[in-house]
Amino acid sequence: MPPSEPPDHRDHLRWLSDNLRIVLGSSEPTFESAVAFVSGYDAATGYSLLRDFQTWLVVQIGEGYEFHWRFLANCLALGVTPDSLRDADEDVRTQAGAALFALVLRHLDDFDDRDIRRSTYRAFEELRRRDGLP
Repeated sequence: MPPSEPPDHRDHLRWLSDNLRIVLGSSEPTFESAVAFVSGYDAATGYSLLRDFQTWLVVQIGEGYEFHWRFLANCLALGVTPDSLRDADEDVRTQAGAALFALVLRHLDDFDDRDIRRSTYRAFEELRRRDGLP
């Protein structure tokens, strides 16, 4: 019997993203409810869905090693720096819910490409060295 391939969750994530109001049970899906759903989905995949997501987010933003992926994803979804997220108003923060699914899909696509994955790891290490981190 050939070895099984890990499941590809992209189609399911795209469907979920297109149907957030149904999936999250709210007319205004929030970023927090999207994070809760994606975190549960990650747990259901044996924590493989978001593997290296935080590393990818740090490279996309150019900072933020000390932050959880949830905070970094919110910053990237809103197009703000970690320092300015606190000042974003609640209406803007709510819009980030749908963007979370798009970020996860971009991460999966990037990490499927071996060259992008390697360059992400290199960029992450360069950022750490730049900031004097081990």
